[in-house]
Amino acid sequence: MQEEIFGPILPISEPSSVEDVIDFINAQPSPLGVYLFSENPSLGKQTLNSIVSGDAAPNECMLQPTIHDLPFGGVGNSGVGKYHGEWGFRVYSKRAESCRTARRSTSVACATRPTTTIESCVKL
Repeated sequence: MQEEIFGPILPISEPSSVEDVIDFINAQPSPLGVYLFSENPSLGKQTLNSIVSGDAAPNECMLQPTIHDLPFGGVGNSGVGKYHGEWGFRVYSKRAESCRTARRSTSVACATRPTTTIESCVKL
């Protein structure tokens, strides 16, 4: 397994220790998701807290993309930003603030900014 798998393939391995799993995953680019199956809740918590990934779910598989109130997406090579609902809107939008002043602003913040770089400025 050299790259992230996007397809109907599920690699299954039996590592010798949890630390080996964490070290193996952390030596690779961050995955889109981590799905750990264990009957030990503390093992799941330790593992998921030690791995950087876009999403994680103990004893579940692909649950996050189905819940549209949760953001879904990767980190690093696995994706940029989070998608679904408000998060998707924010990822694909360019937020730009604008402010406007009255003719005679008493705001120090507005008075000290060059007027060529400010569309307008709100009186503070």
